[in-house]
Amino acid sequence: MNTLSTFKSLIGKLKREEIKSLLKFLRYYQDTQDETKGKGIQLVEAILSDQECTPRDIQYVLYGGENYHAFNKLLNRTKDKIYEVLLFDQNLAKPYYSERNRIVFEIRKKLVQSEILYLRGMTDELESFQNKIIAKAKD
Repeated sequence: MNTLSTFKSLIGKLKREEIKSLLKFLRYYQDTQDETKGKGIQLVEAILSDQECTPRDIQYVLYGGENYHAFNKLLNRTKDKIYEVLLFDQNLAKPYYSERNRIVFEIRKKLVQSEILYLRGMTDELESFQNKIIAKAKD
């Protein structure tokens, strides 16, 4: 299963702090209302504990049997959450990136935020917000 190997590779490239952020993010957005671990958390923990696990092994842990459709959907949902975690300010501010890259990431993120504010009609402080973006970009 190519999707799982891609997912394992992605997990393997995360820094320790990013993995902590991911697990917290998954706990925050888990579907269950109780304290049990959601499937996304179980998936990440299974891969972290055994990089050699097979899709079948993980499916038996998660579903009690093979369920390729649900497993692929879970992989894709969890991968999207990993991408979200990579965009957290706390992770972008880490010294993994050059100062120039951190500033570019910040400006791009603020531009997206500015567009969302505009589209949702939240224009009270939009001009001031955009002027800060422009000033940062000029620096």
